[in-house]
Amino acid sequence: MILRTVVRDCLLLNWILPIEALPPLPLPLRYEIHPEGGESKVVATAYLFFHEGFRLAALPIVRFSYPQFSLGLAVVDGDGVSSVLLCRVLVPAWVIPAARLVAREPVESARLDFDRPSAQLEAGSWRWSVSDGAGFAVEAEQGMPAGGAGDRRWCEQVEQLRGRRRSYFRTARGFRRIATELPRVDPWPMKARVGDTSLLVDCLSGAGGEVLDGADGWPEVDAAFFFAELPLRYDLSLAPPIRFAHGVPQPAASRRCAL
Repeated sequence: MILRTVVRDCLLLNWILPIEALPPLPLPLRYEIHPEGGESKVVATAYLFFHEGFRLAALPIVRFSYPQFSLGLAVVDGDGVSSVLLCRVLVPAWVIPAARLVAREPVESARLDFDRPSAQLEAGSWRWSVSDGAGFAVEAEQGMPAGGAGDRRWCEQVEQLRGRRRSYFRTARGFRRIATELPRVDPWPMKARVGDTSLLVDCLSGAGGEVLDGADGWPEVDAAFFFAELPLRYDLSLAPPIRFAHGVPQPAASRRCAL
């Protein structure tokens, strides 16, 4: 099944999380290890964007436009390909019937309030917020983030993002895989200040991970990126069999992280 969309005003935020805090994975997926200070860590990415003209390629007259929030963890699949394991996918409530029918995604409803930087360049900084009871809020502006290794580190993470062209998510009928054709578009570097992280914490703890909260809780944003426009083509298919090892939590397809 081929899906097409134009993603606009897309903010991506990367965090480096300790692997010990993450849920165990279903086989044959494994975490893509990010060495950091001699420890094994994993990249988590939040995606906040607008779909414009989301549609089936075979039925282009029926289109949907809406905001979306997703959280993904960097993994390697059974083919050795760098991929993303999608956690909760949040959209406005009115989108859910169509999203489940067309893409069969385990989407959930939330309130999403996103600025549109491409139409508000004079603002200088922009805000994004998501709430489904728990919340997530971020304010961002153009510029290279402080700390880290500067331009080189940021550019490395851009290339890593481009290399993850497969995404996995769990449904009631098993795992599905999305192969994405991503055009080579250069993002803006962003400086992001995150407020509420309870939604992110809720996602990991609900899937069997540790609660990253308090003084030693959710880390600072490691890198942030903004794409004004990305025309995308998705190839949605059933994934090869993925099985859960003994003791791995198996949340319902429409709740919590699809791990």
